[in-house]
Amino acid sequence: MSSDADSDAAEIVALFDSLYIQNLCLVTSSALFIYEVFITFDREVACFWTAKQTGASLLFFANKWISITCAIMTLVAFAPLPSDESCSKFQIATTAMLILQFVPGAIFSALRAFVLGKSKILGLLVLILSLAPVGANLAFYGYDLSGQNIPPFGCIQTLDMTEASNLR
Repeated sequence: MSSDADSDAAEIVALFDSLYIQNLCLVTSSALFIYEVFITFDREVACFWTAKQTGASLLFFANKWISITCAIMTLVAFAPLPSDESCSKFQIATTAMLILQFVPGAIFSALRAFVLGKSKILGLLVLILSLAPVGANLAFYGYDLSGQNIPPFGCIQTLDMTEASNLR
């Protein structure tokens, strides 16, 4: 009987260690990205904010500010939220922003294919194929995406998935 308790304790320690390392990596990457935003802000103002607004600058701003929002939301997720309901709403918004990150890259890829290939059909095909991850990641919303406050880790995303659908 004690071996089962030892086994369960070892699994909990391994899970805690894995989550702790994962969270440290998330915080580090978000902090480095936000630091990079601050140190390159003067060049961004000189190159993009004072110049004429074009499609390229709009794609740059969309990519940059969506990424900044995702990094900030990653850091906010470590704070305990007032309730599990607010945590669930926060996780839904965070997932939406993470999915939205695919759109500027897909538009850029489609424009590049259109210009280099001189074919609207090729550009449209590249756009559709580049947006496939958006559709695939929207599946999270079909599995009752929610969040739960877990004190040492903050707001953690939870999914209501069966073992069979998890394997698929």
